[in-house]
Amino acid sequence: MSVPLKIEELYAWVSIDPADGDEGVLAVYEHGAGWIPAIGADKERIESYRGFAETAAKKVGMPIRLQQYSTMPVLETINTERNR
Repeated sequence: MSVPLKIEELYAWVSIDPADGDEGVLAVYEHGAGWIPAIGADKERIESYRGFAETAAKKVGMPIRLQQYSTMPVLETINTERNR
């Protein structure tokens, strides 16, 4: 029996607007997929966005930081007929 994979933490590249402190998750354009948020559940995925984050910081003149989220309560579960 295999052990189910669980997401225990998320990482995100987040920009900070120096004018008002607002934060936003960076988006990365991937050919064939379009714009996707620069988030990941593993370090390898999030590190693959590092070059984009560094380029974006220089182009827009905003600091960009890597944030880790590790407390994630379940807010809602949407079931289908198959998994009721």
